[in-house]
Amino acid sequence: MPALVASGVDVGALGPGDGRLIEQVSWRRSTESERIIRRTLADRHLSSKMTEALLYEPDRRRARQAEEPAEPEGQEPSASREGTAGSRVDHRERRLATLEREFKERTEFTDADLGKVEEDIRTLERRLGFRQGSGGEDGGGSEAAQRNHPALVTVEPWPDDRDVFGEALPVLAEWRRALRALDNPPHTLAWLKATERLLMLEVQLIDDRLLTLPPDDAPRDDVRRDNELQLREDRLRELRRQCLWTEPLHWTPRVVTLGRWGRGVSLERQMQHEFEARRAELLSARAVRRSRQVQGNAGSREA
Repeated sequence: MPALVASGVDVGALGPGDGRLIEQVSWRRSTESERIIRRTLADRHLSSKMTEALLYEPDRRRARQAEEPAEPEGQEPSASREGTAGSRVDHRERRLATLEREFKERTEFTDADLGKVEEDIRTLERRLGFRQGSGGEDGGGSEAAQRNHPALVTVEPWPDDRDVFGEALPVLAEWRRALRALDNPPHTLAWLKATERLLMLEVQLIDDRLLTLPPDDAPRDDVRRDNELQLREDRLRELRRQCLWTEPLHWTPRVVTLGRWGRGVSLERQMQHEFEARRAELLSARAVRRSRQVQGNAGSREA
């Protein structure tokens, strides 16, 4: 009613059929209030939380009131509220129990999951088995191991390599030696040359001999073989570009220092040899003097 009076509507002149007019006046009044609130927010530069509370909290309150069930006739309001609160608590308890059950189902490992994990571990051990060698002095490692496929290459030699690889065995042996030559410090000239030689041998084994290199445990198809070749060829081009500026850096200090740079090991060995030779000379001279002194003492006693 105050909204109608403020709008200039004669309340006493309204009849029972003028409900639509009341709704229009109320809607116009609420729209004007919302416009005033938005203008006030723009003027006051309020925070986002305050803006959300002023703009949307009335709508949320009305939505909550619409969702609440109506109180049955003849029941006290307090009893209805207690029943509504109890139903909400029951609903939340059921929801919590459902979430706990879903959490346990997703986190607990079943026997099937454990079996799959064990199978993955065994597969990984087979793929990394080439790092463990052929068994050494154990004797049972090479006998227990089985060659999965004749096209699979191993890092360590096997007794039947000659029968399995045939003409590719010399290339394979050189590849194994090149693999062991990577013990040099990385990104040095020696390491780059060894890596380049290793990649060239791998390209030959994959492209010409159609072999599969570790850590793969199954023969490659044509698509996978082409991808592996492309990766190694790209790596070769990158290594050769790196050698172009690494090689001058390697030889420049030797030229500037007239070859003395990088010969620390040989100089140390040479000094050690000179020390040992000088020590041998001193010991031999001392032994000669000692023998002469002994002979002189023996002659004087005889006289």
